Order: sequence, then structure tokens, then C-alpha cells
Amino acid sequence: MSDLKFMGQLGARLNDLARVPSRAASGAAAGINEALRAQFEDGVDPYGAPWAKLADRTLLKHDEPPLQGEFGARPGDMASGVYAAPLPGAGIGITVPFPGGIHQTGADRGNWHMPARKILPERQMPGAWKQAIDSAIAEAMSGSLKGR
Repeated sequence: MSDLKFMGQLGARLNDLARVPSRAASGAAAGINEALRAQFEDGVDPYGAPWAKLADRTLLKHDEPPLQGEFGARPGDMASGVYAAPLPGAGIGITVPFPGGIHQTGADRGNWHMPARKILPERQMPGAWKQAIDSAIAEAMSGSLKGR
């Protein structure tokens, strides 16, 4: 192989590596969405800790697990409204509809108390999220290095 041809192929591979973050973001967002769905189905936070049970008065309006339908919304609205999506260029954005922020932190307002039911991580990366990101990066890198 001539040096010029090799340099051209090397340049193409290096150029392709610049697109790895964008490709990885797409795959990682899909994996994070799977982890989010599992959290809602199992009624757990990103680290696997169970969400607080619903209060008796709430059980009159909603069935367990929590966060399946909020404030008169259709069942599943909160669960289906939380999702990860790749951002233009690179990165991932996560959408959490109202009242997801209240669930993340909990609330105490006089005689009304709602425990936190965390949807998003607040400390180290949860295992399922890390696995989704690592797998997406590895797949995007492998594709670039193989010329795909």
C-alpha cells in the first residue's frame, strides 16, 4: 500500500472518530431509556432502591407502583413522559415532565407531605446507565475503527 493511500485511509478513520460522540449519544440515550422504563416498571430509583409506597388517600386515586399517573393524568403519563434523547452534535438531554421535579426532591407543605421518589441519579452514575453509555461508546468506537 502506498504511503499516500495509507495516509488517506488514516485521515478518513481519524475524521470518522470525530463523529463517535454523536453516534454514542444516540445509542446511550436508547440504553438510558430502557433503564428508565425498568425503573418505572419496578418502582425503583436509578440505584434500585424502592420508591416510597403511596399514601392510603393516594391509593384511592392511583394504584401502585407510584408515578404511573399524576394529578388526574392518564395512567402512565409520568412514565411515558420521562425520556432521554441525543442532543445535536453530542450529549444527551433528559426530559422530565411536571411534576417530576417534585418527585425528585419530595415536598413538605404543612399538613401535606410527599416523599422523594427519585427518577434521575444524584450521585455516581447508576450501573444500568453506565453500562448503556459504555456499550454505546464501545460500539461507536468499534464502528469508526472498522470504517463503518
